[in-house]
Amino acid sequence: MRNVEELAGLMTAFGLNTIALRDARGAQWTKLIFNASTNPVGALTLLHHGAATRFEATGQLFNDLIAEGEAVAKPGHCASWRPAPTGAERCRRSRQAPRQHVAGRPRQAAD
Repeated sequence: MRNVEELAGLMTAFGLNTIALRDARGAQWTKLIFNASTNPVGALTLLHHGAATRFEATGQLFNDLIAEGEAVAKPGHCASWRPAPTGAERCRRSRQAPRQHVAGRPRQAAD
């Protein structure tokens, strides 16, 4: 863990907000669910995540796909997985203010 914290410190020093995680499985599941849900929509619509959420149909599709991924993760495949904000909400956030990655999920940076 000391090496992980040292690497996180170096990455933060170079401008990437990071948090060292003892168990990254929750972050990995969240990243997998988000990417597997939103990237195909972007590929089919040629819209980036933020733009796709401006349309009700694609925003709802993000939410539905992410919910399906969460349903797969919940039965115990990953004990450390935590649900992310809804798909459309997460995509909108990703295009807003500076963010800090916590367990693989962007969140608003503290003022």
